Amino acid sequence: MGSIATTGRGRILIVANFKASIPVDAVYQLLRSAEHLSSLLYQLEVAMIPQLPTDNLYKFMTLGGIVIIVFCLWLIRDNSDRLDQALIRYNEATGQYDVAVTNVEQQGDSLEKKLNETSTLIQEALKPENASNVAAAQRAIDAFAALNSEYEKAVAKREDAYKAKIAAKQQGFAFDRVLKRSEQDLLVARINLICGGVILLIGLGSWYLLHQRKQDRLLGLQVEAATNGLTEGKKSEMVENTSAQDDGASI
Repeated sequence: MGSIATTGRGRILIVANFKASIPVDAVYQLLRSAEHLSSLLYQLEVAMIPQLPTDNLYKFMTLGGIVIIVFCLWLIRDNSDRLDQALIRYNEATGQYDVAVTNVEQQGDSLEKKLNETSTLIQEALKPENASNVAAAQRAIDAFAALNSEYEKAVAKREDAYKAKIAAKQQGFAFDRVLKRSEQDLLVARINLICGGVILLIGLGSWYLLHQRKQDRLLGLQVEAATNGLTEGKKSEMVENTSAQDDGASI
């Protein structure tokens, strides 16, 4: 009888100690089948090793389209955030201007009231019958001092309102710039998003139709060839064993 030993990469070595002669063709066929099977298995292992996607143009186009789409979506979101922030700042500046205008109006009403009171007190103090009335004169002086204080407050509030108006205009201009730039960026993002989608579809379709289907077909043929080679090897081995048994029986 004989024994079968394996060497590196699946190579098969037959050690024969048969007393009878072994058919040379059967042994040669078995060795060829084993060598072919070993080569196919090695190619299959290499094909299954993950490789970089840039080894194929279709994969590169697919990943490039995905990157473009993700970047465009991020750009649209970023533009929306920047536009919202500019609108918030503009609304805050407008609100501060409205408050300043309201304060000026209230201060103007208070100043007008103080002016009327002061005018009345001065007229009372200037009457001939009150010429020697110190209290009336003091009230007129106090009213004039209060009027001066209210006037200073009104001037300060008017300055605040003017500053708030300038700030509101600046924020309005800034918002307009952000809005125009955002519209331009969104237009570019939409165009690139469409281009990225087209590139993704072309790359994915070409990858599957022109590359992956061929790879799947080739892999199927390799597996089929390996299966057929293994089957032929088993048949040759069975024929060899049968011949050896017949030779042994005849001896």
